[in-house]
Amino acid sequence: MKMIVLITIFGILMIRRVQCIQCDCESVEAAGNDAGFFKGTWQVTHSKIGAVYPICGKFETSLKDSTKIIKIEDDDDSLEIKCTGSKESDCEVTKITKITGLFRVVSTDNSNYALVYICTKPTSFPKDDYLVLNNQKDAEVPDAVQSKLKGLGMDSKDFSAKKDLCQGS
Repeated sequence: MKMIVLITIFGILMIRRVQCIQCDCESVEAAGNDAGFFKGTWQVTHSKIGAVYPICGKFETSLKDSTKIIKIEDDDDSLEIKCTGSKESDCEVTKITKITGLFRVVSTDNSNYALVYICTKPTSFPKDDYLVLNNQKDAEVPDAVQSKLKGLGMDSKDFSAKKDLCQGS
């Protein structure tokens, strides 16, 4: 059962608040300065849709040649996402089946915080989420991320916090 839950994070992100009518991911611009982001471990601290996974896990990021690798881990299992290409980061995850999607670093300082956008197209319409990542697991949403969210028409008060959703956080 846990394996199915892991695949759903990048395949079918649980119960999405806003369904896509156009069957496209949001056209949010990538930060462009994300090279430092792909060199470390990040804690998911907040999620727009509030899915327990991946918010209770962590991201380990790395670069191998021109491939960006995001490994999402929780206490029971892990999922590896490989992204190639431009800032749009065309990504694939293959565990049982191959799923394609986008992983965009929307804002980051490359060491303390990041706002990322994940969108997958496993079915006839995409599933997406915005995640706030930090180097500390119980961090609040940084001012820079709050400012970026406002620019995107969102508010951090509408995001679910890890400390409210995860046991032992």
